[in-house]
Amino acid sequence: MTTLTKSVLATVRATLTLEDELLRETGKVDKKVESWGIMARVAPLLYTWAQGQLAMLQGWVGRILEGENWTAATQHRGAAGRSAVEVSKAAGDVLETLFDMDLAVPPGVVRCLVEGVDGVLQRYCEAAVREVGSADSLVPPAPPLTRCAACVGMKRHHRQGSSFFPC
Repeated sequence: MTTLTKSVLATVRATLTLEDELLRETGKVDKKVESWGIMARVAPLLYTWAQGQLAMLQGWVGRILEGENWTAATQHRGAAGRSAVEVSKAAGDVLETLFDMDLAVPPGVVRCLVEGVDGVLQRYCEAAVREVGSADSLVPPAPPLTRCAACVGMKRHHRQGSSFFPC
């Protein structure tokens, strides 16, 4: 095995099930039966798969950043970039694929993949902030203060002796 395909994953799952059954059955008779160590042999493939997924995700994010038109977000208040949704979906798909393998994935593989996805998302966020600008440039200025005509009328009413003053 040199790559991690769906058929390899199915074979590994079947082998793990068979190993569990055989250990359960032979463990009743002979206490010296040892595990085959399937996951120890599959772990390097899982690390290689994780590195390949991260390389693919970095390529996607690079293409997404190149294709994004950042001026639309700065000119039209409240407009969100489509790339944020695409990057979020791509990162979620990578993590979902790992957990859909239905294997007891070693913690190191999970950590490697999560830290890699975190790095890719950090790269995207830094590029977005660099292109869009600071939050102060996106926040519209505060509108000038105005008085409500009803409040002005109430103040006049209050001066005439009413104790009710809502404004």
